[in-house]
Amino acid sequence: MVFSYALLRFYHSVFSSHVTTPTMPDSTGLSELTAEELDVYLISKSYFDLKEYDRCAFFTKKSVESSSSPRLLVFLHFYSRYLSGEKKRLDDLTDFIAPTEAHQVRHLTDLRAEMEKLYRDKVS
Repeated sequence: MVFSYALLRFYHSVFSSHVTTPTMPDSTGLSELTAEELDVYLISKSYFDLKEYDRCAFFTKKSVESSSSPRLLVFLHFYSRYLSGEKKRLDDLTDFIAPTEAHQVRHLTDLRAEMEKLYRDKVS
């Protein structure tokens, strides 16, 4: 696992361009991240770019559970979980058209419940 993490960090640092000019403000929110959060973001974003949504969600899970989590990591976590569920749902479809079953959209109800809980915790 350590080898693949280091390899993904190297890949991301070599093949992605995060160059900002002094005249343009950083609108990505990367400048607000701590060093540890930036590491989590880089590995998660690498998995997201590779369409490995479950792995992306795994690495961002601890960031979402903390009370002072950056919005960028929270968004990446929930969006990767959503895309993972949609990808699995589409993979499970058959050639014939059938009505959507409740178990096919269960991931959406789980996501909604978790996001509502997160919202209530932030508001109160």
